[in-house]
Amino acid sequence: MELFEIYLDDEVLEFLDTLSILDLARADTAAGYLAEHGPTLSEPHCRYLGDGVRELRFRLTGDRATRMTYWFPPKAGPLAILLTAFRKTKQVESQQVTRAKQARKVCETEHDLSFHTTFETE
Repeated sequence: MELFEIYLDDEVLEFLDTLSILDLARADTAAGYLAEHGPTLSEPHCRYLGDGVRELRFRLTGDRATRMTYWFPPKAGPLAILLTAFRKTKQVESQQVTRAKQARKVCETEHDLSFHTTFETE
């Protein structure tokens, strides 16, 4: 089975840089599911948000629900691009969905693939 390559927008890279080693491992596990399953990944690991945007769902230490939004660029082969990252709360969910959809539009129209960083852990 071919793995999907995972690219990161700057916001996600900055978010990952703030995580502890344990929490980074949890984010890496979630990204691993995405790499293995691509668009067939389903709940509870992800949820479709609309406009081609999905959220990768996982928990950090302290049972903190966390999301990284992503999309699959057409004609780019087995590739997912992580767009935004946030800690989930009911108060910010609709704002975060709107922000992720806007980030996808910017990514699609203004960035080529060289703009992104590949998700790799050591």
